[in-house]
Amino acid sequence: MHISRVHIRHFRSVEGLELDLGRLTVLCGPNSCGKTNVLRALEFAFKPDISGDDAYGNLTWRVRDQTGGAAIWVTVTLEDCPKVVADLVGAQAGSRLTYSLKAGRNDKPVRKLGNVKLLDEQSRILCEQFTVVYIPPVRDIEAGGLEPFRRLLAIALRRGKGVHSHKSMAAGVRQRIEERARLVLPAKGAPANQIIGAQGLHVNTESINLDYVYNSVGIAARLKGRNIPIEELGTGHQSVVAMSAYQQLGEWASGETLFLFEEPDNHLHPSTIRAIASLLESISTEAQVVATTHSPVMLNRVGFGQIRGLAADPDRCTRRRNIDLSKYSDKQRRQILAPYNISASEALLANSVLVVEGINDAAIIRQLLDLEGVDPDHADAIIIPAGGKDKVVEICRLLHSLDVNWKAVFDWDAALSPDVPYTVAGMNTAQTGAVRNAIGVLRTAIDANSKRGRGIVKNLNAVDNELQQGRPSPRLYDGSALEQLVKSVAILSATEQADLKARIRATQVRKYGSLLAKTRVWLWPGEIEDALLVGTPSQDIVEACLRSHGLLAASPTAADRQNVLRNKLKDISAFPVALADIVTSLDNAARFRYSAVSSALHYICSDLA
Repeated sequence: MHISRVHIRHFRSVEGLELDLGRLTVLCGPNSCGKTNVLRALEFAFKPDISGDDAYGNLTWRVRDQTGGAAIWVTVTLEDCPKVVADLVGAQAGSRLTYSLKAGRNDKPVRKLGNVKLLDEQSRILCEQFTVVYIPPVRDIEAGGLEPFRRLLAIALRRGKGVHSHKSMAAGVRQRIEERARLVLPAKGAPANQIIGAQGLHVNTESINLDYVYNSVGIAARLKGRNIPIEELGTGHQSVVAMSAYQQLGEWASGETLFLFEEPDNHLHPSTIRAIASLLESISTEAQVVATTHSPVMLNRVGFGQIRGLAADPDRCTRRRNIDLSKYSDKQRRQILAPYNISASEALLANSVLVVEGINDAAIIRQLLDLEGVDPDHADAIIIPAGGKDKVVEICRLLHSLDVNWKAVFDWDAALSPDVPYTVAGMNTAQTGAVRNAIGVLRTAIDANSKRGRGIVKNLNAVDNELQQGRPSPRLYDGSALEQLVKSVAILSATEQADLKARIRATQVRKYGSLLAKTRVWLWPGEIEDALLVGTPSQDIVEACLRSHGLLAASPTAADRQNVLRNKLKDISAFPVALADIVTSLDNAARFRYSAVSSALHYICSDLA
């Protein structure tokens, strides 16, 4: 018997959530998205005794103080129910049954199996057949981290039969104590015989409770002929030993066991995390496992089939991510993200992902964020320098399929069609002929059999065709990288997309800006470097900083000044100290106030604060 689906309502951060569960399910997502609350809800559903205060303390903030009997609902679908469970509602063994719990502050909890309201004894039978064990991170070993193991061991021992049953063990303990006590309390000669006429004194063992013994049991590993308590092992070894113990208990226990592991890979070495993932898979062959993780190593090891991504909505309520990777193979996912040294699983764990065109864009944005006191790493954010407009589109499409909180930042030319001319305007017939002759000479010198040579020949042919057919005229929006992204993610309606196109063509910045923000895009009015050079005062500051750091030998002419400074800024990522000086100096002079930079920071920081 195992749970194939769970529906949770009004439990802590979970206002309403449905998840399908396998034999092994791994929950992932940013901090505070509700992973632990899903585990707790599953544990709560099978908790034997639930008070009104328990229910009230676990209600979501939205309904906690509502009148009219607000209640927690947890409904699970049980597959392959054994005969003892199916008999509770008159069903056949192996049936699929729905079990539900409703718990409010003012009413006794109501449990149903199918359409039958369960009595207390029936609930006890169900819970005996389905043991739920919540296991905190192994880092808490010395602070009650072994309590779940002790409880599960006690349950398993109580279910034993014959000479190994709980009853037989208790009787054996009592008998041995009584035998030893006879040597201490002789049957005759004691004052009790003389005063009250007692025939002898005996130790009363009826009150002995083995539960006290179970509560002091620990785990030890046999190493080099010596038992080493788990508390004396390193954290990584503690995890492996504890997981191995749970695996063996799961194989031995009768009925079905649902293990709820809270970050079993916490603070562990990557090789140990992979070992933990293998142990989870082994445990899931005999029991059901739901685990939470923040580790991309774990996610890569178990695969997307076992992953359930969670996120928090704007009201901080837990929602399921709608992951749809049907258009991508594992190889395609790796090929798209591998150049940036991240994986799809890392994106799932991030609070947000910002995709920019290049390394310089990323460096400038990081420096601007530093002015705001925002550290992307501390905010669980990833900044990806894509290496071009088309790469930005490709990455954002994949992130959208993962239902990741992404944003894109483009230069203005992302709104232009790719029909950008190769040649300068105004060439006469003689100049055109000379260039075509030169292209012919170059073709004969290129090795067209090599991959690099074929690329050069392709570009030469494109220039030659343009010289013959005329220079193309770039169009605003049609066929642009921006249009491709807007259409592929389909956040805007068809009407909104048409409106966006019209606003961009009319360069109505405020009107198209709101539509772009809705579709998660920021579009600079030029290039990001231009945003640092708005007005003569800004150019004076940038020039002074470049000269002080030895990056500009002489002052440019007035006619070339902005182009020279822009070109110098395009390589500024290689000079982080100079970049910090430029950005700080501009900010100190209030050059970013009411500018595109200020608006861009507001847009970006809305997810990072």
